[in-house]
Amino acid sequence: MKKSDMKEQEEEYKTPPFGLINYEPIPDEVRAWREEEVRKVQAVLMDTFEAFRVAVKPAGIKRSPDVTRYEFVLPVGKSMLNVTRLKNDIMAATQNFRVNILAPIPGTTSFGVELENSEREDVNFRELLLSSDFANPLFRLPVVLGRDVVGKPFIVDMTEMGHLLIGSTIGMGKSVCINDILLSLLYKFSPAELKFILLDLKNIEMDVYKTLPHLGMPIAKDPSSAVGCLKLIAREMEHRYDMFRREGVTHVEAYNRRVYESHLTAGKTGGVGNCSIQDESSLREKYHHLPYIIVVINELAEIMMQAKDEVESLFDNFAIDAPAAGIYLVATTQSPQRRVVTESVRHAFPSRIALRVTERRESRILLDADGAENLMEHGDALYRGTEMNCGMTRFRSAIVSFDEIANVVRFCSCQRTQHFIDHA
Repeated sequence: MKKSDMKEQEEEYKTPPFGLINYEPIPDEVRAWREEEVRKVQAVLMDTFEAFRVAVKPAGIKRSPDVTRYEFVLPVGKSMLNVTRLKNDIMAATQNFRVNILAPIPGTTSFGVELENSEREDVNFRELLLSSDFANPLFRLPVVLGRDVVGKPFIVDMTEMGHLLIGSTIGMGKSVCINDILLSLLYKFSPAELKFILLDLKNIEMDVYKTLPHLGMPIAKDPSSAVGCLKLIAREMEHRYDMFRREGVTHVEAYNRRVYESHLTAGKTGGVGNCSIQDESSLREKYHHLPYIIVVINELAEIMMQAKDEVESLFDNFAIDAPAAGIYLVATTQSPQRRVVTESVRHAFPSRIALRVTERRESRILLDADGAENLMEHGDALYRGTEMNCGMTRFRSAIVSFDEIANVVRFCSCQRTQHFIDHA
């Protein structure tokens, strides 16, 4: 394929329509029932505080897919200890055995009582794609993760997050998180702008993506192939740094701005459009737009067991240098243990998502804190990232069905723009 033909096809590439993801609004009768339920619970909480002579004023209610937070204000001078000591009494009064008391709510003078909802609500992915948070122009690589504990869209920028490790026991929602990340990026970027490298060591879960034009190379399905792919990515990273040095820049965004400015300059001086074929080819080769590269490792334990020293050495190289080169790693593990999540891995993956784990020590390995052992099943998660100043964020993952993923992939695949990474 000629470069001019490839460029024309890339410019015609269309991101998927939102209609490929289903959306069913909450029926009015369900919405009314939920509002009535939270008003009744708020009244029970007020009666409980009054029974124990703790004077409070209601300050609002925030509902998320898993929990509802009832917020209150204490009179000036009253200690929050008067509230925290009532946890067991609140459990008894509300008949809710998952009670969390925030005293105070961070950044406020109020306190909150969080109670598990009687029915878990699914988080709709399409609704989040249409949110203003996903459209935020300050986000360079926005990914939808779900909704936080007060129901707000939880969307993060991978360029701020860096490399991400996702861990839990089997069946708690790691694949859901991966699908949310991949689909978010498919809704933003063409194959010319972003490439996926998929290392599916489980050999079953990522086949739905195998026809994507965004794939930088075929999906790797065994440890030796996966390690080989990581070595190729390391070579690509070194190649990019050679290009940066030649152009006097230090990261991929600056290099791509140089590409854009060079094309503008060439156009104003009658460059690309009027130069000879050899000159045009030389210009395009010198100023080649570099796509982001997202590397997904689906089951870290498999390659750590096969080639631990080699993989850790590669991760050490990727830890600091890869993000500036536009390369980001996302790894999952159902074995959040020290033999898999070693110190090298923890250093290389500064951002972590923990879904439910079996033991407290597994939560500490993933998050450096307790908490993941107390999460609910199927998508309830804690996120700890380098860009978050407020510590951990609890969220519920957005649900996308297999058919919806297949429809999005089919739409992308029908646009014949696939080409592999040139220098990997």
